[in-house]
Amino acid sequence: MSYPTSWNLARYFYTGLDDSRLADDIADILPETAKFRAKYEKSFPKFTTPEEILEFYTDYTDFSYRLGKPSYYLFYRSSLDTQDLDVTKKMGEIDYISTEASNQLLFVAQGWKEIGYDRIMTWSRDPKLVKYRNDLVGTAEGIKHILGEREEYVLNMKSRPLGLAGSLHDELTGSYEFTMNMGGEEKKMTEEEVRSYRQHTDRSIREEAYRSLRRVYNSKQNQIALGNIYTSIIKDWSSEITMRGYGKNVMAQRNLSEEMDDEVVDMLLSEVEKAYPIYTRFLHAKAKMLSLTSDFSVWDTGAPLGKSDKDFTFEEAYNLHLSVMKDFDPDFYDYSKRMIEEERIDVFPRAGKRG
Repeated sequence: MSYPTSWNLARYFYTGLDDSRLADDIADILPETAKFRAKYEKSFPKFTTPEEILEFYTDYTDFSYRLGKPSYYLFYRSSLDTQDLDVTKKMGEIDYISTEASNQLLFVAQGWKEIGYDRIMTWSRDPKLVKYRNDLVGTAEGIKHILGEREEYVLNMKSRPLGLAGSLHDELTGSYEFTMNMGGEEKKMTEEEVRSYRQHTDRSIREEAYRSLRRVYNSKQNQIALGNIYTSIIKDWSSEITMRGYGKNVMAQRNLSEEMDDEVVDMLLSEVEKAYPIYTRFLHAKAKMLSLTSDFSVWDTGAPLGKSDKDFTFEEAYNLHLSVMKDFDPDFYDYSKRMIEEERIDVFPRAGKRG
């Protein structure tokens, strides 16, 4: 049995960039945002009942999906080919509109701030709002980090060039071309294909894969470009967490959004550091099993232990996965089936595809 191996974006979004529905949805973003703001800007901070908050959440969820649909579509299109200039141009067009819409919605954060921690936590315990409990608790914990509307506006505006830095990273790395010497023949490959050879049984192929990646990423121009991108992102992140009062813990903002206590994350990192000697022992043992005790190198860390001559087609691998999931958990099995049946997996690597 053959399975679909590509995303079917037309099934969930639009038939293409020239789909009139895409143009209509983009044109609706700012007018729909204005309607939502007119309905809730003054009344939202005065809400006192769970019924009012439930109506707000229902409207906001539907509103967010409809307004985000064009951006989601363009992001997925870009993921399939970061070098598609038509998609890049369309993303640039919608970026300004989305930023303006975000500015028009700053009243939501200000409203939560005015409502206050106690009222939000009371709502989080109401049975009518159980669906939104985690969101309410996260909102309550985060309101002390919400700045004034003017400051939030400035941060929102500066997030636009930062987002472009992330896009530049994807477009830049997506344009990289890799070659590997395979039996005396130079072969062009995608980054994902090269990385797959890091686990090859042949040591010379593992080394060639490692050096292929290094040749590209360690070139002077790529080091400069990627270094500047990473530095811009880090500096922006650092300035924002300082402004929002997160203190010296650079992970505090992310921990809050992930519903993790700082202490739990710090403990995890500490335990990982303590476990370094265990990993070192593992590598020494692996080197011994590979008969490389005096010559174990970085390209050997992913070497397989044991050999297999079996090559799997995608269909065979997927059927094996399903058989395991069926014995493991019926929900995981059903979910795995639906992901393929609903054409929500894009299987094979290709040039420009985001890894």
